[in-house]
Parts: sequence; C-alpha cells; structure tokens
Amino acid sequence: MKKIILLLILVLFNGAVFGFSKNGNWKVNQIKKIGDLDSLSVFHFAIMSDNKGDSPKSKKAFKRMNIWMKNADDKFIIGLGDHVKKNWKNDFIPFIKGDKWWKQNFYPGIADGENEFYGKGQGDWGAGKKLFNETNFYNKKNVFFRKNKCEYYAKIKQGDWTVHLIQIHFPDQPKDLKIAFPEDSQKYLIKTLKSIKKGEKDIIIVGAHSRTGSWIEDLSPKRQKIVLAKADLILSATTHFFKRIIPENSSENSALCLNTGSITYPSGYCPKGYVEVHVMDNPRAIIVQYINADREKRELENYDYSLIKYLNGKVSHLRFRAKRDNENYDKIISELSKKYSKEELEKSLSDFAKKKFKTQFVYLQPQNGLSKKVSIKDIWQVFPYNNDLVSLFLQSNEYEKLFGKSNLNAKSLHLVISDYSANYVLRKLGLKKDRIEDLKINQHKLLKEWMKNQ
Repeated sequence: MKKIILLLILVLFNGAVFGFSKNGNWKVNQIKKIGDLDSLSVFHFAIMSDNKGDSPKSKKAFKRMNIWMKNADDKFIIGLGDHVKKNWKNDFIPFIKGDKWWKQNFYPGIADGENEFYGKGQGDWGAGKKLFNETNFYNKKNVFFRKNKCEYYAKIKQGDWTVHLIQIHFPDQPKDLKIAFPEDSQKYLIKTLKSIKKGEKDIIIVGAHSRTGSWIEDLSPKRQKIVLAKADLILSATTHFFKRIIPENSSENSALCLNTGSITYPSGYCPKGYVEVHVMDNPRAIIVQYINADREKRELENYDYSLIKYLNGKVSHLRFRAKRDNENYDKIISELSKKYSKEELEKSLSDFAKKKFKTQFVYLQPQNGLSKKVSIKDIWQVFPYNNDLVSLFLQSNEYEKLFGKSNLNAKSLHLVISDYSANYVLRKLGLKKDRIEDLKINQHKLLKEWMKNQ
C-alpha cells in the first residue's frame, strides 16, 4: 500500500517523468531534433499566409504543412491574409469548410486578396470579411469583433496559458495609408492592447497583412513604443519573404517582429514555408521557426530561420544546426564569360529556350541581369518566384488578343511560358487548362542549364 501511495505522489508532483506534463525546466542544448522541441514545449501552434486559394489538394507544400501540423499536435493556426485569389481555383474554401480541425482552429486575417475576391477590388476596404462566414467564425465564443466585422481580438486558452491575438485589417491596397491603415484601426489596436492584463502566462500577438511587408513602422513613434513594449510577437505579410524586422524604436526587450513568408508562393530565396511557435516554460519563452515545406520531412531549421523570444525579455537567433550547402545563398555556383544586363539575359536565355523546346515563342521575363560570378541568391533575383515552365497552345486569333499579330502564318501557336502567366492567359481568354502541358522544368533549372552553355 505504501508503494502505491508513493507512486501516486510521484505522478502528481513529478508528472513530467511519466509524460503527463510539459512544464518542467528545459535548456536549448536539450533540443537535438524537432521532436525534442515538441516534447519540451508546453504547446505549439502555426502561422501561415499568402496561399492564394491553394489547399492540400492543389499544392504539395500546403499538404505537407497540414500533415505536419496535425501529426505534431499544433493547437491552432493563425492566418495573415491573401488566403483566396479572384479567378483562381480557390480549393482552400471547400477545404476549410470541410476539414474539422481547420474549421475549429483557424484564426484568419483578411487582406487585399480577400477584398478583391469578395468585393469590388483589392482596395475595397473590409469587403474580405465574408471569408469569416466560410467557417462560421463569427460565432466563436472566444473571438470578439469590432463593429466593422473585419478586425477582432481572440483569447485562445491553452491550459493555464492564454494567447491574445489581435488581427488588424491592413490591405496593401489602396496606396493611401489613411484608407488602408485608418486612424480608427490604430486606435482600436492601442485600446485593445492596453485592456489586456498581461500575466506571466499570457502571450500577445498582433497581426496585419501590411502594404510594404512591415506595418509597425506605419504607426507613430509613440504608438510603436506601446505596441513593441506590450506585444510579444508582431506579424506582417504581403512580401512572401520570411525575415525578422527590427523597427527603429525597438529596445532589447521589444516584441519579435516577423514577416511570415508564404506557404505556396514565396519570394526570392525564401522557401515555401510556415511559421511554427513553441511555447516554453521555465524559462518562459517562445521559439519561432520558419519551417521549410519544400523538404520531405519537418525538422529543426538553421540560424536564419530559428529565433527565440524570452517573454518580457530579449530576442536572439538559435543555432539548432549548421547551414547545409544548398542553404548558403551567397555561394558562387557559376562564373560566366561576361556580365549580362537584364535585356541581354532575356534575349540570350530566350534564344536558348527556343532551341531547347523547339518553339518560336518564349515568355520568360527575367527581373534582373547577372554579374560574371553568380551565386544562389543572384538566381533568385532573376526569377524571384521560380515558377514552373509550361507549353501553352493558342489559336492565332487567341494569341492576337493578348500579344498582337503573329508574324507566323499558322493556325495554332506554341508558347513556352511560366505556369503563373499561363493561368493568367487562360483566365483572360476563358480557356480550359487542357491547353497547358507541363514541361517538368522550372525557371531556375532552365537558367542553370543556360549558364553551363555560356
């Protein structure tokens, strides 16, 4: 009997040994793999943005994120907007309506993509609030909406912890800041922040899509200081590029400010990914990582994509692992015979593609030229989104509507073009996707093939 009583005491007061509690002490050097981080955390959750209507059905990266979150037992996911896209397939909507986990645990923000999809255009301020109807979000008891029905404050309880989420509507259109980020939204943000009685186990997150990739600088210095001092995590989106932002009015203990990247359409050398936040106790902190969903498995990230914010304390990067060779974006991977301007590169690359694909019409549209020495980062400057290339077959009259009259006397014309641009052409002409043929090559791979021949 004494042994049974002793065992019960051990269970009650040292539950971590038996796996019933995650509130014990932890150290960074205990974290060798992402499963260690899951186990040592009190709970964890995810953040994503800019999926433009895609879901697990349409994009592999989104499918991975969905599986990884559920397998890891992420408790909820925050959205930073542009979750739908006008005239695109938008299988995201039936997905969130039909998936029980997402219906219960998705906390979206609305942005210009939602305004355009549900309203008259990207600058139709607040029209995107109809997204909340898709999952009956207005009826969530822990979500408190403003009268405008597009900005809200949510209290997300996790045991004895509370995540306080404030979502502000700040689309990147119109360009007039007074309309996109109005005074009453800013006052609402400050008033809501001040109303939160922050204890040791409260985490405050503020999200807004933004116009330039970071909205905090659009506040007055006085308001910046209030937000940076009270919040723990400040989230922006729109640029599709994950990075830490350090506002001018930051102090050592200010909030961690991030751009959340994009799960399906990242920009530059940023991979397809999402943010995962692990809440830690003893010491209290949040560990934030941008999880690369281009990979086959979820894992700890390198220094660039791993940060820690001690609650009411400092922010620093974490060295969970060294960078791999393909993560060193400054590495020189090719040396050309000459420097190429944007125009020279476009002509030479197009000539190369015409021969490779046996076509007379190529639309590659590089964004920059190349120096003689070419790094991985330089390639991303040429094609920031690394779109797949496809064959697009058009009748001569269809081609003429968009590109002007062809110098070829042919009824059917063959184009090599990015899948993004090809989808635009199909939408404009009202054509079906059977006109497109996947070439099994992306812009970067074509550019690397071209470099080998220079």
